[in-house]
Formats: sequence, structure tokens, C-alpha cells
Amino acid sequence: MASPELKLVRGTHGASPPHASHGRGPAVVLGLLTLGSLVTATLLGADRARAVSRLQETAQETLFRILERGPDDAEVLASLEGIRIDMGRRPLDAFLRVVYAALLVEMSSGGADCGAATFHARRASELAPVTVPVVGPASMVLVRCGEESRGLGLIREMFGYEPESAARLLTTLGGFIDPERAKDAVPAEPEAWLAWSRELREQGRAQESERWAFEGHRRWPDHLETLQELATRAASRNDWVALGSLLPLDGELPERRETAILYAYRARVRAEAGDAAGAHRDVETATRLSEHHSAVLLQAGDALLVSGDNDGARRAWRRALFELSSESDDSPRSRSRVLVRLARLEDADGEPADALRAWREVLTQEPGNAEARKRVGELDVLGP
Repeated sequence: MASPELKLVRGTHGASPPHASHGRGPAVVLGLLTLGSLVTATLLGADRARAVSRLQETAQETLFRILERGPDDAEVLASLEGIRIDMGRRPLDAFLRVVYAALLVEMSSGGADCGAATFHARRASELAPVTVPVVGPASMVLVRCGEESRGLGLIREMFGYEPESAARLLTTLGGFIDPERAKDAVPAEPEAWLAWSRELREQGRAQESERWAFEGHRRWPDHLETLQELATRAASRNDWVALGSLLPLDGELPERRETAILYAYRARVRAEAGDAAGAHRDVETATRLSEHHSAVLLQAGDALLVSGDNDGARRAWRRALFELSSESDDSPRSRSRVLVRLARLEDADGEPADALRAWREVLTQEPGNAEARKRVGELDVLGP
């Protein structure tokens, strides 16, 4: 006979809160539980990691059975009963408890039927209050069971210790949350606003992202990471006016390693304004502060090229290639970005042999580069 708790949560399968998107619930459950198992397993020993993996498999199989056969299927009830028995043996296992809660909510019709699911979700979040793999599914259960304020509260707290994960979670649950209330989950802290701005950008919501970033910079002008984010965005779209407003030429920047890229960007602003001497000063500072980091050298070379110093740009980009070999971001794409600049410079300086070598090197890093293929073909025709 099914337990009273299982009877409590069974109801009309598929019902959702008013803000839910049809069909999104199971995908959200799978995504959050998969994240939970993967992250949790990395924090545990081999035996516990295997147990987490088995729990993940059981959760997935149970969810698929719920979708295919409905919540009254005997195998579904047996799986849930097995998880509940395990939970009785390990009552302090927060991840086990939140997996159980997430499966219960998939069988629930909402309202009072969610009682068991919300109880276990709350208990799991109390047992592991700063553990993303637990708090994420717990907030999902609470939101889907109508406890939107409590679910948003968990997400808001997560912004304080793992802002990027909180931002991803907020968009994942977006279909179940009143859009007017979603922003209430983002606390008035610069790290939270920046993480939310970045997530909005990832979701293709560029205008919202810009508003959050600019407002964050207005509120916390000394928060360097937000300033770096806005400066990088302006530079990526070649908006030197916007970059100049962020990095005024008569303003002061702290001299720290993390501000090196800002000096490189400001060098470009000076170069665009015709201040070659100022551009060189900022390039020197950027290079010194970054200890010749390739990303800074790339931007420094751009500024030197605009200021008319072709040899200086060439030296900066060649040093960037050298530095890439010892950096974690060394990749064919990173090398190609530098090599394309060098190849174009050799073309502009009328050095076809050097240009051909550079364009061929681009193709070794990025075989699909159309510009490189075109130039190699044209330069090959010219011969030595």
C-alpha cells in the first residue's frame, strides 16, 4: 500500500503555476538535478560520488516514468518509496532530500498537494544553506508549488555567495516566476548586478543587460569589475566615444594588475583622439601592470597601430604570441586573433612574403578563416 505521504502529493499530472511555460517543468528538474549530482560528486569521496550517481540515475528514470506513465504507475511509486527509505536512513543528506522533493513536485497538482515537496525542499535548504546543488532544486520546488517569495529568497541569498549560479538559476526558473518580481531576487550589490547583467546578455537580452550594467556602474563607480565589463563591451563594438566616457582622459586609474586592460583600452581612446604620446604612456603602464599578458598586449598593439607606430604594434603582437604559450587561454582562436592582425600589418607595410607566412599560420590555427584563404590564394599567385 502506498504511504500517506505519496498519496498526499498525487494529483492531476501536468498542472502548473500561472507563470509556468507548458512542458518546461521536467526539463528544469532534469537540468537542476543533473547539475546537483555533478557538482556534489566532485566534492565527495569515491563511494559517496557513486551513490550520488546512482541517485541521479534513479531520479531521471523516475521522472521519465512519470512523464510516460503518469504518477500512479507502480514503478514510479516504488522508486519514490525507495528514495524515501534511503532518506530515512540518511535524514541529514540534503541532496537526497531535495531530489525527493523535486520528484514529488512533478507528481503534484499544486496547492495543498505540494505540502510534502515544499517541506523537504525547505529542510534541504536549511541543512545545506550555501550549497548550490541543493539550493537550486529547492528553489525550483518552492516556486513551482506557489511559494514564490521563499524561492526567490533562496536565489537572492545565493547571489551573496555564488552570483553566477544564482543568475543562471533565475533565468532557468523564469517561466515559473512573475516577470515583475524576478528582479527582486537580485540584491543591491555590485557583484549581483554584474552577474545578472552578464546572464541577460547570454540570454540575448542585450538592452536589459546594458541597463543593469550601466546602472550598476552609476551606483558603484569604484567597482572595477563592472567598469571592466562595460569597457570591454564598448571596445568590442568599436565605440570609442562610449569608452572615452567610461575612461576619461583626465581621470585617474588605480595601478593594479586587474586594471591593466583599462589602461590598454584608454590607450586606444587616446590614439583615436590623436594623442600618440599619451597612448604610448598608457600602453607602457598596461604592459607593466599585466606582466605582458596576451590579452593586454593585443589591445596595446591595436592602440599603437592607430597611433601610427607599426613597429610597436608588431612587437606587441609578437610578444602576445609568445606569452600565449604559457597562459591558460592559449587556443587556436586566441592565436588566430593575433596572427590576423600581424598578417594585415604585413600586407599594409607591403611585405608579401611575411604576409603570406602569417596568413598561412592563421589557417593552421583557424582553417575556416575566409580572409586567410583568400589572401593565401592571392599571394601565392604573386609568387616569391
